[in-house]
Amino acid sequence: MMIDRHIDSISNVINKTPEEIRKSVICLDITNVDDYMSQFNKEWTIKDFPNIRFPWEYLWAEYKFNYCGIECKKNIKNVGIFGGHDNHLNIMGLAVFIEKDNGNISLWGGLNLYLINNEWEFQTFSKFPHLDEDTVSQALFECVSTLFLAISFCHCKNISLISDPVPIKLNKSRIKKGKLPFFRFNKIVIDPMKEILKREGQAEQTGLKRALHICRGHFATYTAEAPLFGKVTGTVWKPMHLRGEQRLPDQGAPITL
Repeated sequence: MMIDRHIDSISNVINKTPEEIRKSVICLDITNVDDYMSQFNKEWTIKDFPNIRFPWEYLWAEYKFNYCGIECKKNIKNVGIFGGHDNHLNIMGLAVFIEKDNGNISLWGGLNLYLINNEWEFQTFSKFPHLDEDTVSQALFECVSTLFLAISFCHCKNISLISDPVPIKLNKSRIKKGKLPFFRFNKIVIDPMKEILKREGQAEQTGLKRALHICRGHFATYTAEAPLFGKVTGTVWKPMHLRGEQRLPDQGAPITL
């Protein structure tokens, strides 16, 4: 994976040692999320996503890039995003790395996000000052929109993560060579949410962005101060359920009447 090939370069940028990164980050392979998003119009705004707050203090997400036609994003092979947040200050930061077809990696830019009046606002920064600000901002946001959808999915109780274990012998060989063990990646199982967006939001007819708007009212977030059923916290999906309808709800999901 990208972080395994370029851990030293990434470490220099984010001011953490490779060992610190390995101990602190949750790694996500979100290629399947990007593949899903690429079927639809990708003109997104930050308000399109139900919940983008990181579930973990630090994360690394990467995906194989689908070229979108923006000139400054030519020859990009993979995108990697390092993210961290401070819950007390309601600040999140993202650093966007790109790996080109020739195997070189570079910091492409990033976003700082601030929670203001319960709305996320963001500022972008770029390592390409010769490009106009609007183009860079659009390109960066398109890169991180895949992560924002993945994070929104991660907050849902009917979404699971599958860990991709690394063979023990392979890691032992790397350690003998003085290298860090391979990072363990998690893949988000998004099929349940794809079905919800298809059925409830009519994603195939209206597009994914519109489907999320149709369905976002059914994402409910429960906190420790006001948990669901007195014990459940987090974001859950409340399926549409009309009075008198005989359809059974998904197991474990709350019903709105």
